[in-house]
Amino acid sequence: MNSRDLAELVSQHTERNGRKIPATFIYAQMAHETGGFKSELALKHNNFGGVTQVAPNGLDQPDGSNYYMDFGSPDEFAEYYGNYLSKYADALINSCVVHVDDLFALSSVGL
Repeated sequence: MNSRDLAELVSQHTERNGRKIPATFIYAQMAHETGGFKSELALKHNNFGGVTQVAPNGLDQPDGSNYYMDFGSPDEFAEYYGNYLSKYADALINSCVVHVDDLFALSSVGL
């Protein structure tokens, strides 16, 4: 499965939970979290979102006290991440809209 297909699958899971998040938003987030889908976490642990857990598993989060989750497959990640993002869909989309509005405002004054 390629990265765009994965983003679409996550988006489908959000839609099943009642609030579809566009695959383009999800793709951008995953690309950021994985350094262009090249991180060890993505390639070896199918964790494309920087998702963490409290229980120790040997995948220490370097900038926190949690541990990165290890997923058995991209499909397993997509289901989990889609369910997770669904809980925060409105906040995520509103945050993206605010940033786009900021970019338009800056571009209108020549920045």
